[in-house]
Amino acid sequence: MGNKIIKVLIVDDEHLVRTLLRRCIDWNSIGMEIIGEATSGEDAIELVNKYQPDLVFTDICMPGTDGIEFADFVMKSYSNVKIVVISGYDDFKYAQRGIRAGIKEYLLKPIDDEVVLKTALKMKVEIEEEREVMSENNIIKKQFIENLPFLEERLFNRLIHPNINIVEVERQMDYLNFKFGHENFQLAVIEIILGNEDNYTKKEKIYDTKIVDKLEEYFQKYTDIYIFFDDNYNIAIINNGDEISFKNALENVEGNILKKIKWNYSVGIGTTKYKIESIEKSYNEAVTALNYRTILGKDSVIKYDDINFKKETVKNTIIKIDDKLELYFLAGSGEMIQKTIDDIFKNKDIIINTSINKVKEYAFSYVSTIFEALKELNIDIKELHSGKFDIYNDIYKLDTIPDIKKYIIEMSYDAIKVISYHKNRKSNKLIDDITKYLKLNLGNSELSLSKVAQIFFINPSYLSRMFKKEMEVNFMEYIVKLRIDKAIMLLNSTDLKAYEIGDKVGIADPSYFSTSFKKYTGISVSEYRKVKH
Repeated sequence: MGNKIIKVLIVDDEHLVRTLLRRCIDWNSIGMEIIGEATSGEDAIELVNKYQPDLVFTDICMPGTDGIEFADFVMKSYSNVKIVVISGYDDFKYAQRGIRAGIKEYLLKPIDDEVVLKTALKMKVEIEEEREVMSENNIIKKQFIENLPFLEERLFNRLIHPNINIVEVERQMDYLNFKFGHENFQLAVIEIILGNEDNYTKKEKIYDTKIVDKLEEYFQKYTDIYIFFDDNYNIAIINNGDEISFKNALENVEGNILKKIKWNYSVGIGTTKYKIESIEKSYNEAVTALNYRTILGKDSVIKYDDINFKKETVKNTIIKIDDKLELYFLAGSGEMIQKTIDDIFKNKDIIINTSINKVKEYAFSYVSTIFEALKELNIDIKELHSGKFDIYNDIYKLDTIPDIKKYIIEMSYDAIKVISYHKNRKSNKLIDDITKYLKLNLGNSELSLSKVAQIFFINPSYLSRMFKKEMEVNFMEYIVKLRIDKAIMLLNSTDLKAYEIGDKVGIADPSYFSTSFKKYTGISVSEYRKVKH
C-alpha cells in the first residue's frame, strides 16, 4: 500500500501560484502526482468528486466558494483527504475559520520550495500510515465476516453451557452485532447415530453439514431460527420465534430430510424458556428427551413434555423387580447389588421371554436411579468413569443380555466408589474444621467430645469413630496432645508458673496437668525447665 501513488489537487484562483506549486518540487520523485488544478471552490468540488484526490493544496481567499467552505465540504464528504491551506498574512480571519473547521496545515505566501516539500512529505507519511491502518482494518473486517458463522456458533455453544456469564455473553453479542428477536427460546437437538463407528470421519462431517444446509433451507421461510453444531457434533436448533409449532416443523423435517439419510437419528425437544440464561435448561431438556430413545426407539421425535409420565413407569419397573436394589446402592453395598442383579438375570423368564430392548429399558431405568441418587447427593454424574462416556449410547450399543448385566454392575460399583470418595472428603473436611476449632479453644477446660459434637451437630458416637479413623488417635488423647504441645511452647517462651500454663491450655487442675505432662513427655515440668536451661 505504501507504493501506491498519492493524488494531489491544486486549487488557487491565481495562475502564478498554481504554476509555482506545480513546479517548486519534483512531485513524482516523492511518490505524488498532480491530477488536476482548479481556479475556484466550485470547480475544485467537481474535481474532488471526479478524482477523489489524497491531498489538496487550496488557497483561502477565492471568489464564490472560498477555500474554507471548500475544505469544509471535502472534510465532511471525504474525511480521509488531507488539506493544506495557502494563506497570506492578511488572511488571519480566514485562518481562524480554518482552525475551527479542523484544518491543521498552512502555507504562507510567498511560497517557499523547501516548506512545500517538507509539508508534502509530512502529508505523505500520514496518508501512507492511514492507508496501512485501513488495509489492516479491511483484512480484519474480511476475516471477521468469514469467521462470523464460527463466532456465532461459539456464542450459541456458550449459551447452552451451565453457569453462563450473562454480562460476557451480552458483550459478545454486541461485538457480533447479534440480537435475538424475541424473549422465548426453545431448543431441539438432532443426533445422527453412526452405528458402531465411534468417531466422525471427514466425509461424515461433510454429510452432516449437508443436512444442516437442508435444515437451513427448510427453515429459511421462518425468522428467528438458529442452527449450529453443539460440542458433541449434534445438530442444535434454537427456535426464537413464535410463528411455528416447533414439534410439527421438526416432524416435517423428519419426514422430508432425516428419513432419507442412511443413518439412524433421534430428535429431542425442550420446553420453551423466557430468559437467555435459561437457554441451557431447554437444551438439557432436549438432550434428556433425546436420551429416551433407548426406551422409545430410534428414528423418533421426542418432546420433553411427553416423557414425564414415562419416567414414573420406569421407576415402577425397578420397584417391581426389586424394591431393595436402590436401598443397597445408597447404602454402598456392592456385593448385595451384584447378588440381586445376578438373581434377576438368572430368571429364565428374563432370559427367554424378554426382548433385548426391554432389558435395555431396565438398564436405562436403573442407571436413571443411579443418576437421581447422585443428584440428591450433589455429585456430578460426569465423575462416573471420569466423565468419559455417553451413558445412553453405551447402553444402546450393547448387544447381549450378559453385556447389559456386566455394564450395570460395573456402573453400580463405579457409582459406589464415587459416593464413598465424596463421603470421605466430606469427613476429612469435617475433621479438619473440628481440629481447627480445638486448637482455637484449648484454653476451655470444658472441651469434650459431647460438647464438640453438639457444636458441629453430629452424634458423639459417630464423631468418636470418625475421629479415630481419620486421626488414628482417640478424641481426648488428641486434645491432651494439643494441650501438652502448647504447654511446652509456653514453657519455652515464658516464665509462667506450671499451674498458670496448665490453666492456659485448659487443664485447671495442677496435679492432673503435672501427671499429663509427665505421661506425655516422660519428665516432670520442673525437670523439663532444668533441661531447657
